[in-house]
This record gives sequence, structure tokens and C-alpha cells, in this order.
Amino acid sequence: MDKQFLKAQKIMVEVSPAHPLIKLMNTLDWVELEKLILPDLKKSTSKLKWWLGRKLKVRIHLGVFLLQQLLNETDRGMERQLRDNAVYAVFCGKTFVHNWNIPDHTKIEEFRSRLSPQTQCMLTNEIVKLAALKGFANPAHLDIDSTVQTPDMQFPATVNLLVKAATVGRRVQKILMKFMPEMVKSVPEIDMKAIKGLAKQHYFEKSKAIKQKVEARKQALAKLWSVVSEAIQPVIRFARIMDEPFIIESLPVRDKNIIVYFIQKAPALLGELFERCYENTPRQSKIFSFHRNEVDCFNKNKHHKGIEFGRQFQIGRVGGNFVYSIPNDSIRMPDAASLKKMVVQHIELFQTPIESIGTDKGYYSKDNEKLALDFGVKAVAIQRPNRKLNDAPVNPISKAQLETLENRRAGIEPLIGHLKKYWQMGRSRMKSDRTTESSGYASMLGFNLKQMMRYLTGEAVMVT
Repeated sequence: MDKQFLKAQKIMVEVSPAHPLIKLMNTLDWVELEKLILPDLKKSTSKLKWWLGRKLKVRIHLGVFLLQQLLNETDRGMERQLRDNAVYAVFCGKTFVHNWNIPDHTKIEEFRSRLSPQTQCMLTNEIVKLAALKGFANPAHLDIDSTVQTPDMQFPATVNLLVKAATVGRRVQKILMKFMPEMVKSVPEIDMKAIKGLAKQHYFEKSKAIKQKVEARKQALAKLWSVVSEAIQPVIRFARIMDEPFIIESLPVRDKNIIVYFIQKAPALLGELFERCYENTPRQSKIFSFHRNEVDCFNKNKHHKGIEFGRQFQIGRVGGNFVYSIPNDSIRMPDAASLKKMVVQHIELFQTPIESIGTDKGYYSKDNEKLALDFGVKAVAIQRPNRKLNDAPVNPISKAQLETLENRRAGIEPLIGHLKKYWQMGRSRMKSDRTTESSGYASMLGFNLKQMMRYLTGEAVMVT
């Protein structure tokens, strides 16, 4: 017989303490986690008067934040999940937080944005530290590698950047029409249809036989640069009038940012791309996006990967497959220069000596190998490059042990693959440089929480 559910009814849902999420909730040191995030919450309060106004229920928001990273869920998705899933609600404090309520998706985003990338790195490391205390992780064995996180932006090819310059110029032109219509009305409207047509022409010339169509491709690119330059130069001149402090500060934040980025980057981009478009020389420009500043180009000379754009993260894997990291002090985070920081972070975090360490050849330098030996590491497998080294440190590791540690180090690659596929270490959803960097650390945080849950349920077992 068909039945319809036409009115709201109360249904009792039983949540078992044996549920994996409840086990994880009971294992986490919530007091210590709250201590880590409290300075950021105080600094980001309006006028720094954090003791005034409505009290923030930190336990609810912290629970939502951790659960969101574990599930890699969107803000609206988290709001829906908390309404529909009783276990998720209990994890976020229901039944023991007074006047518990479900945060709106805007408040979920606001709380996450208040946490700095450095704080999210500390949260990641705190979970690894807890795993070591519980016996799920063995910090005596360390492997280090790095990976590049791709931001949410278009691939910065020369043609794409020229079209983007015209697109942003058209948006700036519309803003100028609101504030100085009499001055701007003489400037012809940027014809985006014609510009995109020229970009398509270059694309189709490029897809033809390379040897036969090199000259046609050069001409198409030069013509595109000429049209874009002619279209946006007048807009740049009038936009500089809006750059006066008393004018620019009165604009909405979105319009202000568009104008500032356009004035700073459009002239420099056109100048730097001139030689590329007319003389076909390699591009020297470091401008990869109009709305992002913390992006760099990486070429790791790997056969299966081309050029990558984004930010590099250093990742340390300890026994038990938990990962930790260090706060980024640059966009590139060079491998060799980061090894000492990773080792020092390990010692400060776990307060235990390192018995073995493995890295790839990118981390090698004679100073790094000597540093690891001076720290008393019994087995140092910082792989040496295939060239003759003068005055290299004497490393007592045997050939068989070196091969074993090299094979063990390769085990960090699947973990990085998981971070990229199931979390935001591959391509971030975030829209700003700061939140994109935070999402990289949040990926490692979510991975560690997942690993902790697997150990608590017996799905994973520590291998000795």
C-alpha cells in the first residue's frame, strides 16, 4: 500500500559509541585543538575586541571544520549533511553543547577563513602527534617528498592571458562607465567576440601540421597581441585616474580589486608578451593570473608531467602512513633547502630520534647528508645524484639497506596521489591565495583524520 509522508514527525535515532566517527571524536584532544585555533580567532575578531558580542560556540565550528576536511565537502554540503545525518551532528557537539545549532554555510566559510595556513598546518601536525601517542604512527622512520598544488585558475598560456586581459579590461570599462561616463564614452567598447575569434584562429593554426604552419601561428599570435593592446590601452589610462586613494577606497571591494590588479598587471603583461608574440622568444613573464599573486612555474623534468603551476608543499611521511608538514615561507619551497626544516620540525613535534630517513635526489646536498649524519640518524638514504661528488660525507649505509629505504620512500607517492585525488592537494576549490594555501594543509589534515579512523576501527594495523 502506498503511503505519503505529509507532515513532520520526530524519529528517534540511536548513535552507537562503536561508530568510527564517534570513536574518532572520543580520541581527539579537543581542548588542545581549541588552544591552537584560539589566537587566530582572537586576531580576526572585529576591532580585536574578542571578549565582546555574542559568544562563538567553538566546539561546534571546530567539529564542523574537522568533519569538512575529513569528507572534503563543500560548505552547503556540510550544512545539508548536519541536518540529515545524526552521527555527523553528534561529532559536531550535539547532545553535549548547550543550545546546539547547525551553522549556516556562510558561517562555516567564515570560520574556516579565520584560520591561517600556519594554524591549519599545526592542526595537521597535532593529529600526527596524537597518532604517535596512541601507537598508530612510528616517527622513528621518516620519508620526505614534495608536490605542487594547482590553484583554481586557467592554464596561463600566452593566448589565454591575452584573452583574459581583454576580459578584465571589459569589466573595468563597465566600472568606469558608472563613475566617469562622459570621459569614457569616447573609448570604443572592447570587442570580445573578435578577440576570442583571433584566439580560436591561433588554436586551429597550432593544431595543423607544425612544420608547415609555424609562420601562420606566429602571425595569428602577433595579431591577437596587437588587437588586445589597442583595445585595453585606453582603458588602462582612464583606470589610473580611479587609482587615486580617495576614489579607489570608496569603491566596493570587488570593483576595487579588479581595478588594482588590472592597473598593476595588464601593462606589465603586454610589455613582457611583446617579444614572445613578435619574435617567438621564450616567455619570461612571471604573471600567471590576474587575481592571484602566489603562483609559480615548476618543471620537475618528469616524463609523465609537463610544466605545473601553483605552490609547492613539503610532505613528511612517518611509519603508519601519517603525514606532517612545515609552514610555507615561500611559494617554491625548494627541496634541498627544506630538508633541515622538515627534520627540525620532526624533532620538535615528536621529541624522538630519527632512525632512518629517505628522500629522492632533489633533496641531496653534501650539507644535507652531513646534517642527517650529525643528527645521529642511523640509516641516511638521501639519494645521491648520478655524478661524481668531491669530499662527500662518509655514509656507512650498506647497498642493500639503501635499496630497501629507496623502495620504502617510494611508498609516499601513493599517499600524495590520495591527497590529490580525494582532497584539494591536486586542484583547490578556493578562490584566493591564502585560502588555497590553507586547503593544501587541510588536505593533509583530512587524510590524517581518515587514517586515525581506520586504525581505531581495526581496518589498518601498525606494521612493525
